[in-house]
Amino acid sequence: MTGTAVAAAVLLLLARKSRKKVSGHDGKRSVAEEETTPAVEDDVPDIGIRSEKASQIHNSIYLFGGFTAITADGRNITSNFSPMQQKLFCVVLYHTPSGGIATGRLGTILWPDRQGESVKNLRNATLNHLRKALSDLKGVNVVYKNGSYRIDTDGDFYCDYLRFMEITAAETMSDKDIEELADILSGGGFMESMEDISLDPIKENVGQSVMRALPPVVKTVYDRKRYADVIAFCEALYRIDPFNDFALKYYVSALCRMKRTDEALLRYSTFIVEYRKVYEEDYPYRFEDLQKS
Repeated sequence: MTGTAVAAAVLLLLARKSRKKVSGHDGKRSVAEEETTPAVEDDVPDIGIRSEKASQIHNSIYLFGGFTAITADGRNITSNFSPMQQKLFCVVLYHTPSGGIATGRLGTILWPDRQGESVKNLRNATLNHLRKALSDLKGVNVVYKNGSYRIDTDGDFYCDYLRFMEITAAETMSDKDIEELADILSGGGFMESMEDISLDPIKENVGQSVMRALPPVVKTVYDRKRYADVIAFCEALYRIDPFNDFALKYYVSALCRMKRTDEALLRYSTFIVEYRKVYEEDYPYRFEDLQKS
């Protein structure tokens, strides 16, 4: 497809969309709305309707998208955690599977410009305040053992990051696991709402974990004809790598299987225009090539 043809296709599709009643401030349909569109292909099963974000589980902390804390009775107590307490929780939780994080390393990450007693006082004060905030939740606490800090949890407590790690580490996934994973990742990137260089290495590592985990999941749900889930997972890949070939291939193919070829073409056209801007060369695959994938 030539650049002229792509431009013409984009204009045509935008003109069509402008004549339709659409929801949302930008005129685009969200993934949640797309998932409610009936698939007209004979061999496409009923994939059901999921909300854009599943109802939040009580007695929980969510980290994908941003830090959110919900008590057992459903109260949002996120404001009880200062930004530094949120960062402390994330750093300790991230290192917990490997045995925790040493005192010195914790101070270097969170207070790189402080030394000696200053770091100790800041660490102890922040830990005390974090423990107090966590006391409104059940089954979660910060503990110090064998020279390292870690987050201890039990079955009463839910954390989306811990569930992400658990689900993606399993050899097989049930349909329920797949739906939960899609809901987790629909929240956004790990601590996406917090801009802080101290969290950048952790964000990058979690992002790489998502990139490694999702391709086999996408292939599985595609084979099961769960095309709405394919789209949700590809969106998660795009947040990390906007020019991900794998995500584009399955996103376009899933839309085509759902008889939504216009949307697939618009996605492809937008992708190749941006690809050209960044890489200063044409994207090597035609729309027709992706349709046949």
